[in-house]
Amino acid sequence: CDDNPFVKKSRIFAPHMDGPTTIMSQELPQHRGTPVHSPDPRVVSNQSMKSSTGLSASSMLESSPSHHGVALKLHVPLFYSVCPEWFQWLLSTRLFRSLMAPQWKERELIVIGNYLYRFTNKSSSIPKGAPLPLTSVNAQLISIEGDEHGIDGLSISLSNLPPGCEGIFSITCSTRKQYFAVSTREEALTWVNSLDENKQETITRLMGHSKVPYPKSWEYFDRLGADLSKSKDRIKIKLDESNARMIESSDYNIGGGPMPQGYYG
Repeated sequence: CDDNPFVKKSRIFAPHMDGPTTIMSQELPQHRGTPVHSPDPRVVSNQSMKSSTGLSASSMLESSPSHHGVALKLHVPLFYSVCPEWFQWLLSTRLFRSLMAPQWKERELIVIGNYLYRFTNKSSSIPKGAPLPLTSVNAQLISIEGDEHGIDGLSISLSNLPPGCEGIFSITCSTRKQYFAVSTREEALTWVNSLDENKQETITRLMGHSKVPYPKSWEYFDRLGADLSKSKDRIKIKLDESNARMIESSDYNIGGGPMPQGYYG
């Protein structure tokens, strides 16, 4: 078997994908049984790279977005959101603060085309979460003056606000509401006005009434953003269904029902 030239050349080229594909096609026999078509790992890798870098923060910033800037996003863990209000307050205090308490995380926000994108930073190659369609976005300035109970009714102490941040705005898309902190109230108001203006412009354009030239690069981002949004929606539906089953099972057990036994309950 070692004297067979086909076997030798397979051993040389098949494990190493960095060799020239033209040499492989010349050396391997062309008509030996039924051809087997398998994806080239290099092609798959290149396609994945193009997909991720296509929606990178740097590529969007180079395409003159409508608005962009750094903001701190409030991350509320699922465990915290279902806790009683007194326990939420306890977790938010400095004495008991932990990973279960809300945290502010830096995000690079970019408004371009039909969507609002959130990135970890300017060097990120892919967005965080699904792009938010501007047609469904509602922005609001949040007042924290004299609010002793936290932001917008949440049990978050004002002492937990990021240092140096005095302005907060919210973004509601569908039924989900997110909070962002910036350095000043004026900056927060600028974000609210910019999102409102871009929402109106997007609606006008989609209705065919806009006379403002639309960059080709923005059309490209819109296509990728729509594909990513659909993918995230499918994942979210599956997670929601899983969470609903867990909550239903938990309620049943708390109510005195029998505990599940084995894989099938």
